[in-house]
Amino acid sequence: MQDFPLVSVTTCSYNNSAFIIDTLNSIRNQTYPNFELIIVDDCSTDNSVALIEEWLKSYTGKYKFVKNEQNLTGSAPYNIALNMASGKYYSVVDTDDVLMPEKIEKQVSILDAADVSVAAAFSDALLIDINNELLEGTFIARHREFAAVPSGNIYHELLQGNFIPLMSLLIRRDIFSEVGGYDESLIYGDFDLWLRIAARYQFVFSDYVSCKYRIRPGSLTKTIRNWEYSNLRIFKKHIDAPLPMKWLYDIAWKAYLNDDIDSMPLVGTIGYHKRDRVLIANYLLWSLGISEEHGGIIITAVHQHIARGLSGVIFNSKDTEVNVFLSEIAHSVSASLLNEIVLKGYKENNHRTKVLLEALAARKNEPYLLTMLLLWNLGISYENSYQLLLQTREKQTEISTPQKSKHGDLITTLLLNEIAENLPSDLLNAAVADAYFEQNQAIKPLIIELSIKTGKRLYNAIRLLWQYNIPSIIGRQILTDVQANINIGQSDLISDINASDDSVFTNEIAPVISAQNLLRIAEDAYLNDNSEVISILRKIADKSHNICLQTYCAFSGLKIPVSPGKQTLDVITKHVGNKQNNKLLKVFSSDLEFFTSEIQPLIPNDDFKALAASLYFADNTVLLPAIGSAYLKNTDRYLKAVLALWKYRVNNHTGEIILKRIDDYCRQKRNKYYIDLCIYKDIYNAIKTKNVS
Repeated sequence: MQDFPLVSVTTCSYNNSAFIIDTLNSIRNQTYPNFELIIVDDCSTDNSVALIEEWLKSYTGKYKFVKNEQNLTGSAPYNIALNMASGKYYSVVDTDDVLMPEKIEKQVSILDAADVSVAAAFSDALLIDINNELLEGTFIARHREFAAVPSGNIYHELLQGNFIPLMSLLIRRDIFSEVGGYDESLIYGDFDLWLRIAARYQFVFSDYVSCKYRIRPGSLTKTIRNWEYSNLRIFKKHIDAPLPMKWLYDIAWKAYLNDDIDSMPLVGTIGYHKRDRVLIANYLLWSLGISEEHGGIIITAVHQHIARGLSGVIFNSKDTEVNVFLSEIAHSVSASLLNEIVLKGYKENNHRTKVLLEALAARKNEPYLLTMLLLWNLGISYENSYQLLLQTREKQTEISTPQKSKHGDLITTLLLNEIAENLPSDLLNAAVADAYFEQNQAIKPLIIELSIKTGKRLYNAIRLLWQYNIPSIIGRQILTDVQANINIGQSDLISDINASDDSVFTNEIAPVISAQNLLRIAEDAYLNDNSEVISILRKIADKSHNICLQTYCAFSGLKIPVSPGKQTLDVITKHVGNKQNNKLLKVFSSDLEFFTSEIQPLIPNDDFKALAASLYFADNTVLLPAIGSAYLKNTDRYLKAVLALWKYRVNNHTGEIILKRIDDYCRQKRNKYYIDLCIYKDIYNAIKTKNVS
């Protein structure tokens, strides 16, 4: 067979039992004498495998049959077949298509006579139906219109759309080591593979129609999320080549209409690389959340703009997306349409469109757009703001030159100088409070300026609660306290708007907050180590002599671990809350003095022992004197063990084991001298085994 180089003929089967025997027979009937047959069944669920096995019983040629244990779909089976091939030339035919008898013989002679620049030979294909009846036309004629089918360097022509019948090709197998096999991430891989080969090699067209292509119901459906996405990924690989822009425009428009989150970023990537106005416009319509109704008007305007001879190229593709839209795309349409777009975005709370409104308002500085942006940022619904927006727009149209905000700030100054007087106070108050509850950062500067400029107690309370990181669940209760105080006729204004923040909170806000809510603030500050709030609460506690509030501050100052500290605080708070007088009689010089004098006597022995152990584990020595005095007072052996472990620097792991043993002995009421012996024996062993710091 030296004059007949080996050809690998591969076929991949999946549920094609109705046609597979026709395909296999067409391979067996080849006039070429030296080929190997490779069959890959992709886990068919019909009787394809049984038919293949029965057919192979009478097949006398060389073959390999692979039966996948699971369905791989896509191009994976083709790569399996390709990797098993050993021939000089490679051919693949699907199991519903048919080869003409001289297909391999004629194409081998073409490739044998060609130089190394030629990678493949191909031909046209006849069309048949499920009954093997010939249909009108041919494969290439159905896909493309040519005066003469391209041959040789077909790369640029192939980029405009695939016209090569898969089963008609015969390829030099050695080129796959250079260009790779099928891309299995694509829904179909042949077009991509032909392009990668054609970018480097020539394809020779043969007039001999070498195969029949079957058209049947149930073929792979062309959908946006598979075929179109695959096409975009293929074109991205060839992004510097002359791509089929009209085809890309159609893909981009369909992807935009279908909100295809996979395809649209690729549309943007290709569009920006090509600096193509239409592709970028489609991508920006999607990126900015512009509706199909408005998007259709814009795309039509862009096409008309280009048709009039104006440039289709984006000039500043390195600017931000929204600026590219406003500078390069939006000038094709009216300002009123842009206003409709952002108003629709506000109505639907589409935050993708909000980016456009922010940029548009910054550029135009018009009261109508600025008001819309502000109301949107405040979280005021379209329904509640419609009349105000209508009034603002009517007032703006009465003036030849729209009034601009008196200062540069697009949000806070505008509200204070031009809008606030038109907003009902209850609506504004609710919007500002909701901004704090929802942590709407866009409104934070507004709240700061409102509190400073108006001096209102409610705004100051919101500002300080936000500033001090008080959780909204606590803040909601506190604002209820503040509003209730205002509702009973108390002033809504703080007395000194120039005072420091801690003074405003201590002297103006805290007095109207219930004791229970103050404790909630203190508990949160202790649990979250909020030292700024603890510092303010100390002043309030010193002024009010509230023992519970002082306890939270002391525990925070002493850095008592949260877990045992919280348990102890709950005990103390409950104990003090049951007393008629829960006020301190004096102000202590330190947290330690306060703890020793006021808190320690209230802590049950078991809770104090747990607290002592946790301080040892945290290496927090601040309460060592209190632990030492407690031991001397009641000679508790567990506390003695804690002090000894601390003294000899036994590590936490060993210390935990020792403390558990001593606690068991104490609960068993063992002899105290026996327990002492155990303590020092365990510590000696810890030192001996170097389990010390």
